[in-house]
Amino acid sequence: MSYRQIKTMKGYDLFEVVSAFQKEIRRGNEDNAMWWGVELHESGFVPYAWKRMMVIAIEDIGLASPNAPLMIKTLKEVYDEMKKANDKKHQYRLPFVQAILYLVNSPKSRHTDWALNYWFDSHKFAEYDKEVPDYAIDIHTRRGKQMGRTIEHFFTEGSKLNNHHVQESEEFYMNECRKRWNDKVWCERATAESKRREEFAAARYKNKQTDTQPNTNGEENSGVLPF
Repeated sequence: MSYRQIKTMKGYDLFEVVSAFQKEIRRGNEDNAMWWGVELHESGFVPYAWKRMMVIAIEDIGLASPNAPLMIKTLKEVYDEMKKANDKKHQYRLPFVQAILYLVNSPKSRHTDWALNYWFDSHKFAEYDKEVPDYAIDIHTRRGKQMGRTIEHFFTEGSKLNNHHVQESEEFYMNECRKRWNDKVWCERATAESKRREEFAAARYKNKQTDTQPNTNGEENSGVLPF
């Protein structure tokens, strides 16, 4: 398959530069990663570079540093804001450089990418489909209700966690919720109060919409003040 060759500023093939950029980040080669990153930037392929860095943040760093996508997204937003400010010193390049340095020096894991390929391929060619496990058929499902599953079943089976890191006061909250949700009177009161709050919020929104409509008589609108 042939493709139209796109050249960068120094005459490199664009797709080879992008490939080299990602490979050097994977290997933690800061100098080389910076070289190819600057080549992309100065050649006008900035959106492409940011898009590739977001892919790298998930594909090559992934669970080793789960906040990497958020970091790249934030730096991209800072870059855009600084560039709009007519920065004559070109300091908007700082977030771009930091993004590359962050990716180069981050711990790496391709767990997410391998899992993506394995599971999406497996789903296509599975010899048999999985059955919904019994513990998933709880009070929140139609079948669970038909089976008579109760809120107690949810606490013993449905909310069960593996790799559970118990937090301070977590058990207190759980026990209080368990007590309330097993109390029929409390549940009825809670349902009624939730309905009342929904009606109040809907009425307030309606009043706000009415109050902010222009008055064709040239007079100020009267009634409930907008929130």
